[in-house]
Amino acid sequence: MRKLKQPWLSVIEGLSVIWVLFFTYTSLRGEFHTFVQVPLCLMVAFIFVFVLFPAKKKHASSDSPTPLDLLIILVASACCLYAMFHAADFIARPTKGSTVDFIVSVVLFCLMIEGSRRTLGWTVPVITLFMLFYTFFLADFLPGRWWFGDVDVARVFANRFIRSDMGYWGALPKLAVVSIPLFLVFGPILFSSGAGQVFMDLAAMIGNRFRGGSAQVTVAASAMFGTISGAAVANTATVGVLTIPTMKKAGFTAEEAGAIEAAASTGGQIMPPIMGATAFLMADYLSVPYSSIAAAALLPAILYFLAISIVVYLIARKRNMERPSRDSMPKLKEILVPSSVAHVVIPVGVLATLMTLKFTAVYAIGWALIAAVVISLAWSDVPFKQRVRNLINGAQIGAKAIAWLLITLVLLQTTVSLLSYSGLGLNFAATIFELGSHSSFLALVLTAIIVLLLGLGLNTTASYVITYSVVSAAVVNLGFDPFAVSFFIFYYAVLSTITPPTCNTVFAAAMIAGGDWWKTAWLACGIALGAFLLPFSWAYSPGLFMIGDPLNIVRAFAAGALSIFCLGVATVGFVLRPVTGIERFVFLVAAMLLLFPTLLINCIGLALAAALLFRQFTASRDRDSVAA
Repeated sequence: MRKLKQPWLSVIEGLSVIWVLFFTYTSLRGEFHTFVQVPLCLMVAFIFVFVLFPAKKKHASSDSPTPLDLLIILVASACCLYAMFHAADFIARPTKGSTVDFIVSVVLFCLMIEGSRRTLGWTVPVITLFMLFYTFFLADFLPGRWWFGDVDVARVFANRFIRSDMGYWGALPKLAVVSIPLFLVFGPILFSSGAGQVFMDLAAMIGNRFRGGSAQVTVAASAMFGTISGAAVANTATVGVLTIPTMKKAGFTAEEAGAIEAAASTGGQIMPPIMGATAFLMADYLSVPYSSIAAAALLPAILYFLAISIVVYLIARKRNMERPSRDSMPKLKEILVPSSVAHVVIPVGVLATLMTLKFTAVYAIGWALIAAVVISLAWSDVPFKQRVRNLINGAQIGAKAIAWLLITLVLLQTTVSLLSYSGLGLNFAATIFELGSHSSFLALVLTAIIVLLLGLGLNTTASYVITYSVVSAAVVNLGFDPFAVSFFIFYYAVLSTITPPTCNTVFAAAMIAGGDWWKTAWLACGIALGAFLLPFSWAYSPGLFMIGDPLNIVRAFAAGALSIFCLGVATVGFVLRPVTGIERFVFLVAAMLLLFPTLLINCIGLALAAALLFRQFTASRDRDSVAA
């Protein structure tokens, strides 16, 4: 990304502020028509992308866009303005595209391919181009259900441009310019107002009370930052620069410190109330309020961070790491200074209150953002000019995220519509259903594998969208709850950010830690092993989503907590003393049994875990007696 100088720096900063004000207005007063809001925002997104991102990485040192970049911006703007000013005409002829529509559609498509390549690399463009190749050429030569006959290329491209229910202006781009934007801005604005330091101090106070204190601080800080930011890489960069050096000083290797940070920061995408952008897609697909998604994510998120914390604690016990001295811990009265706490409590309180009162998430986040800006400007120890500068920086960070997300989602909407148009999505679903008719568990395993494989080259949102479009209907038809299936896919899409070989969260953590990223990635997967298995539990019993009677919810949470403890022991190989190979295997079996939705099988798993823990306790006590 370019490091801009004047006047382009002022252009981007000014556009960022105007864009945030625009989204704030539409969140409170209602959005404009799709053919106005989406093309207008896409035009702004093109400006951000082609000003900030050079065509080649080796040109990242440049401080201004090239003449070619400016030409692309002008052409893209003309295409978007054409859509805006011909909206009424498009509505009148939704299936009758003209030659001009076809030409503009192709040009805009090519520019989006280039914009996505510059921001996220080749993966999303290649998948979209493959879908075009399959629809227009390849499917005509395939046998059986995979065959798809004559296609009018001009009509397909024109329809992607003139219809608001598919293609460039469909559901996914609309989400990117209506529901998601202010949530991407809210976190950076809070960070810039000083809320980040409050979170770090609270995390230090909590984490330092346990063994492996510096690593526990990482887990606690990542969980807290996750409540207001759903971006794993951003969480890693923000928290990691502070926590990774302290973990290394405490005795963790560079790879271990990076792995703990990457695994913990990844959970930020599933930590309510402000989750990643994918959560809004889930709400749209399931036709439920965002607040329902956030509430359902609470217990799985707690279990996720508990799984990381347990592994860290067991590693610290295995190495006999001492607890930090209490003198080194920040005091609660020093943290809860009114001027600092207000920057967190008031905006988050406004958000939570309005969502509790059943206002829409978009309306609630609009007022929460206003509260964050007002409290930052009115009550701070920082000079006023610096407060304004911090807010502008926060708006710029959020605007950049909106820009690349919008272009990505427009391309993904094109991919999804082609999946439906060509029948490829239905054919994949039919294949999954046929395999699942023999074993529903196998269908879940295949779904998890598909998500993780897509995650090798896609971000969380793209992995979720494509997998959900291809396999969700088939898995639901096997008898699984749609809510559970959607969360199952979402959870593995989140975990794909730490699975090698392409794992941006790990890359960021390893760069800060100075360790080998390949070792860091596999260590992160091991630390998060419990999180990889939890989704199978709620697929069969959605009690973790707080669905059903209270007793079932408590049992599901308790069984999940004990299961991830057993998995942690099997991973680390230590509780009170080293665990033998056979004991590790039995702990693993106990963890699996505790994930079953049947109470009897849970009891068997509980009995195995209790027997092993009793054996650990007695052996440790006997060892201590001999030593005495």
